[in-house]
Formats: sequence, structure tokens, C-alpha cells
Amino acid sequence: MPSKQPPSHARRFWRDVLFVVVAVAVIGIAIDRLTGGARVSALVPSALSDAFIVIAMLLLLGVWRVTRVAERPRPGVDHDDDERRRQSASDQRFLTLVDNIPGLSYRRRLDAAWTMEYVSDAVSDVTGFPSADFINNTRSLTTLIHPDFLPEVDRVVREAIAQRTSFSVVYQIQHADGSWRWVSETGQGVFAEPGDAMPEFIDGAIFDVTERRHAEDALRRTSDELATYFESSLDLLCIVDANGLLVRVNPEWTRTLGYELEELEGRAFLPFVHPDDR
Repeated sequence: MPSKQPPSHARRFWRDVLFVVVAVAVIGIAIDRLTGGARVSALVPSALSDAFIVIAMLLLLGVWRVTRVAERPRPGVDHDDDERRRQSASDQRFLTLVDNIPGLSYRRRLDAAWTMEYVSDAVSDVTGFPSADFINNTRSLTTLIHPDFLPEVDRVVREAIAQRTSFSVVYQIQHADGSWRWVSETGQGVFAEPGDAMPEFIDGAIFDVTERRHAEDALRRTSDELATYFESSLDLLCIVDANGLLVRVNPEWTRTLGYELEELEGRAFLPFVHPDDR
């Protein structure tokens, strides 16, 4: 409902003029009565005249007070409305920011069920389940974590809380489609008072790192295969830096040339090559 607008300057001017005229008339009657004048006292009994003067003055004072209060801005209501609008706009900006984070954001309690006070809609992308399932405690994130990782996750979180630092932990969860996904979680305890031993909430974010983890595993397997080939090859294999110095050689150098690996690493490669082949 729109707020009531104050009267215009013209309306306030004529109202004040009327107030002054009536006030002057009442004051005149009072002076006439107090000085024993005959103009009023001849027409009106003394007691009735006194009552009329008092009532008129009180009415004028009351009307003046009411009109002033009515014209006065209502900072409480307007301020509250403005504050609510600003808070609503701030909340909307925060939710928009959270929704654009490529992972789920949450606020949860430090209990066995990981009771969620808030979880972003991105939880459906990470877990396959809607956010309402976690807010209503229909489903707990702990039930999705692979049992092998639960003790480690609990240990990391509690150590960070004891030290009042943030934590970061990687583990697997089971997606709604039945597949196992790798996730990375980062969070921190939120303490109501500086001296509290336990946090009121834990704020954090969880990101799906399955593709990155698979890429790292593939790279690790490739590196292991190359290392195996390098170590077991019957050819003389080496790695040489830009200055022509041997950085690494495979065991076949020892078997073929009789040098220990420690003797070869750091030496120039070219002296080992026959002059005709340089």
C-alpha cells in the first residue's frame, strides 16, 4: 500500500492561517475575561466562559499536535521497507552468485546426518538428487560417500575445526545413476562466539572432479608405462639437457659400458659417441 502523502505547501499555509485566527480569537476572549471586560462576560456566564476558553485552547493544542505528527515522515515504516528491499536484493544477488558457481554450495550442521540448512540447486548436478531431498533430510550426503572414505573425511573435518582452519578433502560419492564420482570438498566451521569449542555451522562447497581425476589417473598410468619401458629396455636410453649433459640414463648403460648410473648422470653425452658418429 503506498504511503500517505503529506499535504501541499498551500494547504498547510491556509491551515496555519486558520489556526492563528482562531488562536487570536480565543486569546482575545481570555484576555477580555481576565481583565473583567464586559463584551463576553455580559453574554456568557463566568463559569461557562472559563470552560469554553480552556476547552478551546486544549482543542487547538490537540489539533496542532495531531497535524504535526501526521505530517511527520514515518521513518520506521519507510526505513523498514527500504531495509527489507535492500536485504531482498542482496539475498537475490547472493543466490545468483551461488547458482553460478560450478559446484554445490552448502551450510550444514556438524552432526552425523550432515543436516543441511542450505544447499544450492547444483547439488542435483553433482549427486543426481534434488536439493529438497537434502534440506528435508530425506537423504543425507553421508549415505552417498563411499564407506572407505568416511573415516578420512570425518578426521579431516574435525582436525580443521579443532585448529579453526579450512579443510579440503577428496573422496568418492555414488551418483543417482549408480556410478561413482570423485568430488573435492572445501569448507570451514562458522562459530557463533570466538570462545565456542564447536561451530554452529559448516559452510563449504563440493565440486565434481571426476573428469580431472580420470585424466590424472590416465597420465599416471602412462608415466608408469614409460618408466617401466625406460628401465627395462635393452637399448641405451638417456635424457639429455640443453647443455648436452646426461640427466638420466637407464640401467642398460651400466650393463653395456660398465659405468655406475651415479657416474654417468651429470657428465657430457658427446664423449661417449664415437668420433666418426659425432
